[in-house]
Amino acid sequence: MRVLPIFSNGHTVEWATMKAQCYLLYPENEADAEAAYRALLQDRNEYAEGVRQKDSAAAMATRRALNTRRRSARLCGAVLNQIIHNLENRSAIDFNKAIYIIQESASRIRTDKGKTLPSDGRRLRKSFKEYRSALLFWAAFEILPIPVQQRSIDDNEAFIAWMRVSARVEQRALELGLFEVDQDPFKEWLPWCVPRVFHTLDCFSDTSIVVKDQPHAVLPAEGAWVREHLGAYRRATLKD
Repeated sequence: MRVLPIFSNGHTVEWATMKAQCYLLYPENEADAEAAYRALLQDRNEYAEGVRQKDSAAAMATRRALNTRRRSARLCGAVLNQIIHNLENRSAIDFNKAIYIIQESASRIRTDKGKTLPSDGRRLRKSFKEYRSALLFWAAFEILPIPVQQRSIDDNEAFIAWMRVSARVEQRALELGLFEVDQDPFKEWLPWCVPRVFHTLDCFSDTSIVVKDQPHAVLPAEGAWVREHLGAYRRATLKD
């Protein structure tokens, strides 16, 4: 297992919230993740020192790239959440079913600007493989209330909430055996894991991230809209 590299010698690294974002948005390319982090960190420090009054071209390009990648990562996180539901409720990963449900329900997922996330099944399958190393975190991100999502980059309290819920998702994935699955899309899965310190905290002591009416649950219960999509999926597969 690889642990998200936001600690060094027992201390958090500089601007750990942004370093986490970069590594989770370039989960298979540490060089690109580090380059994105360094570009943004340099701009941030130059602002603090008073030697910069506007974003550099490199920083602006990096932010645009991260925003684009975040949309894909969030959808893939929603797919992992649906896979967990599939295992809990139907005793099977059923990747195709999870893709279908999220493809059909993507309009329910909103960006921090309130826009829907566009998706199609083929793109979602490709993105899932690209982001699968970071999906414990993006699955957790989708559980968080929107205000916590919006603050998670620059607010330490919101970031800790994200990491704490990620620890619960990781634990549930372990319980369900996802780390030992020998089939696509989890074959040879080597995910980034949550630093141990976040596992020792009570994930749900903060009432802002409690799943309503389910204080011990990892995910909210499946909604009626999921059952509707499952019915449509069954009808579509029968036609095939």
